[in-house]
Amino acid sequence: MEKAFKDIERLDLENRLLRQKQQVGYILLDYRDLHGESRKVCVWPEDIIYINPQENNANYIEYHLNDDSVHVVKKPLKKAFEELDDKDFLQVHRSYVVNRSKISELYKNETLILHGNQKIEIPVSRGYRKIVKNALKQLE
Repeated sequence: MEKAFKDIERLDLENRLLRQKQQVGYILLDYRDLHGESRKVCVWPEDIIYINPQENNANYIEYHLNDDSVHVVKKPLKKAFEELDDKDFLQVHRSYVVNRSKISELYKNETLILHGNQKIEIPVSRGYRKIVKNALKQLE
């Protein structure tokens, strides 16, 4: 019984810490690791470079972070975009949401160059070009 109570207390403490981190500004990513176990990670929004759906499964999205890690989470891109502060993130394509502070340049009105540990190229669709250009003017 003591072991069960200790486990319950530990889980309660972990949940309280996660809630506190969310209130501070972290984003909670709830995902399954390679072994199928449920994991929770708190991420600062400014550490996210871009978000896109997984190539083979649109029900899962990938969060690409500054440290070159990728977290795969089951949720639609639209919901992930709504969870992020829209002042810092910009949808540039049906399949891409980028962090505005990571934008280096817009190349030939078709490709955004993002800076992270490596140069990253993200396509910009015609429907989002005007939004991207306005966002870049605000960054100047």
